[in-house]
Amino acid sequence: MVKNLYKKLYFSIFAIALILAQQTAVAQDISFIASGPGRVAQGSQFRISYTINAQGSSLRAPNFRGFNFLGGPSQSSSSSTQFINGQISQSVQYTYTYTLQAVNTGRYEIDEATIIVDGNTYKSNKLVIEVVAGNAPAQNRQQQQPQRQQQQTQAEPEISSKDVFVRASANKSTIYEGEEVILTYKLFTAIPIVQYGISKIPSSRGLWTTEYNNRNKQPQQRQEFIDGRNYTTVEVRRAFVYPQQSGNIRVEPLSIDVVGQIRRQQQQQRRGFWDSFFDDSFFGGGVQNVKKTIQSNAINLNVKKLPDNAPAEFMGAVGNYKVEAKIDRDNLPANEALKVEIIVSGKGNLKLLDIQDIKFPSNFETYDVKIIDNTKISESGVAGSITFEYIAIPRSEGRYKIETGNFVFFNPQSGKYESVKLPDFAVHVSKGVGGESVATNINQKELQYIGSDVRYIKIDSSGLIKNRKAFWGSTIFFSFLLAPLLLLILFIFIYKKRIKQLADVSNIRHRKAGKVARKRLRTAKKLMEEQNDEQFFEELSKALWNFAAHKFNISTSDLSTEKIIETMQEKEFKTELIDQLKEVLESCEFARFAPKVDKNALMKTNFDKAFDIIVKIDNEINI
Repeated sequence: MVKNLYKKLYFSIFAIALILAQQTAVAQDISFIASGPGRVAQGSQFRISYTINAQGSSLRAPNFRGFNFLGGPSQSSSSSTQFINGQISQSVQYTYTYTLQAVNTGRYEIDEATIIVDGNTYKSNKLVIEVVAGNAPAQNRQQQQPQRQQQQTQAEPEISSKDVFVRASANKSTIYEGEEVILTYKLFTAIPIVQYGISKIPSSRGLWTTEYNNRNKQPQQRQEFIDGRNYTTVEVRRAFVYPQQSGNIRVEPLSIDVVGQIRRQQQQQRRGFWDSFFDDSFFGGGVQNVKKTIQSNAINLNVKKLPDNAPAEFMGAVGNYKVEAKIDRDNLPANEALKVEIIVSGKGNLKLLDIQDIKFPSNFETYDVKIIDNTKISESGVAGSITFEYIAIPRSEGRYKIETGNFVFFNPQSGKYESVKLPDFAVHVSKGVGGESVATNINQKELQYIGSDVRYIKIDSSGLIKNRKAFWGSTIFFSFLLAPLLLLILFIFIYKKRIKQLADVSNIRHRKAGKVARKRLRTAKKLMEEQNDEQFFEELSKALWNFAAHKFNISTSDLSTEKIIETMQEKEFKTELIDQLKEVLESCEFARFAPKVDKNALMKTNFDKAFDIIVKIDNEINI
């Protein structure tokens, strides 16, 4: 009887406690507070934190104008439950942290951030930060010392390296230049993890990186038994890298911020009934959220140089590919558009592909090649197809031959170059109607409407006067007699000059640099208008990398930011232009893997800078 009475009393108190907790939680005011140092040293790194006492969404950070954005937001959360004088109070706190770097001295104001809670928008306070020259002021250090001492005296629990760690692995360590390598990062934990997030992505110097990010799929958890202890594992990152140079390449460690739950060590031996009751995990008692930054191991890649016996048509394609060429029609009237497509499919460095230009007859008007990317990124790598679409308009009737050439790629499995002979196309062009340009089967915006550019032959013979002078032995007669010899000499001269130009690979690449860059920039601008930030920054990086490689005659194996800067310094480019190019390359690289924030302004700024860089380099070289 007494036992049942105690049980009823226990559940009554439990129900009342829950009601009080809910009322307290509902009644609390929402506070959204920004915090950061008031004074920092020039060149130093620091953090800005935004803390809110409720679950929010759609956080919009301000424009950190005047500072270099290094990363964020990294998220953390904590909660607590208290029982004081018979009343229960609960509190929860979410913190979003951004890492910045001070650039120039001065006084800067950071605008408020916004966040949405239960459909309502809340604004944080503004911050004012003074950037001073030299080391951080002693006053800041003195203010930070009591905080550190206070934290040390609290004897907070710590996460050990055996509780949580990250392992990085590569599917292969010895590869060729341009060969795909899969990097996998797995988180191992033996304690409950409240939250985790990547705080620093490894440097990709010497590597072209593509990130695999399936936001629609929840990370799959598995159990592994290591050194007598059970661990829960989850894959936190998967990336596909393509080495751009030979030698030993070190992939730096990945940094992850984790918030784990550690059981508190009880300091009092005597404990009452309510202490043990509310230490139950249901109330969040007895455990504490502890934050720690952990690093993975580094990965060393042994990159072998491609064989020296590369055919002249080799343009850097590495992988296993199939190629086909097709034409939309082989019989058409003059002044109508003809479309030729070369489709490269398979698995490898598809996003870095380039091919030899198709050879159209001289009286075909041609347009810039259009590249259609049909690749997909899955867990096993980058696969799919890239289509190179050529548009040409024949201007006169006749029978013509279109030469598509060979496609050469290096197959890492066989260790050899493989060449695929593409078919040549015979085209019959009949007489056009009216001499007007008519485009079919293509986007009309991609072509210019060209009016009549060939005048009709006049048939009327009125007004002509008959020349009674004998043709035999005249000046015109001897001119016609010597013309074939002169034309033959001219042909031999032009032919030898053309052979010399074709043999000069660096000259060809130099002339193609601007054309390739403009093509990439047009694609990047279209992606910017579609607000596709991931592919935009990837396409903009390709434009600058390919432009530098072709313009400065840098081979794919030697292509790196350091090599580009070194070459520009040797050619005595302005330091301002070199720094601007380096800044845009680093900004694009970081933006591709940065967390999801508003990147519209960043896309516009980087696009304008990239366009300006290409124009300035072209102007300086052509002077």
